[in-house]
Amino acid sequence: MRWSKEIPSAFSSYSNFGVGLLGHVLGKLAGTDYRAALKERVLIPLGMLETSSESCDEQTAQLATANKKKNKPTKHWDFSEVTVAAGGVRSSLSDMFKFLRANIDPETSELADEIVMGARQELVNRLDSYQVEHPEVLERVVEFVLEVWVKNR
Repeated sequence: MRWSKEIPSAFSSYSNFGVGLLGHVLGKLAGTDYRAALKERVLIPLGMLETSSESCDEQTAQLATANKKKNKPTKHWDFSEVTVAAGGVRSSLSDMFKFLRANIDPETSELADEIVMGARQELVNRLDSYQVEHPEVLERVVEFVLEVWVKNR
């Protein structure tokens, strides 16, 4: 467990099952499953054609050998639909650089429009949590800020 700086009395921890469940839920919210949503919304737009959440013999042959104690080889994990988001995506170094580039400079990535929409929704959600007298004014401010940001990226 790790101490949270934002809330001094709060702790956080990582859960493979929790991340897997999150991926499963995101897939359902996208109207499909995690694997298809990942492919449609991230891999294809970024040109990550050497990345997959489906296990195939050709790709498995290219994976580094995993070892357990005393340097004995072990099998690679296979992931179910509910756990695939927790580590079931296999990628090439070239594709990982494409993903890294999209995260370092999102404004120029193929996902820029999705990032803008996500940022807009995040702003709206945060503003909705405040009690304001004229929420329509805040909505117009959000639209204006995002419009300026999009024009200047």
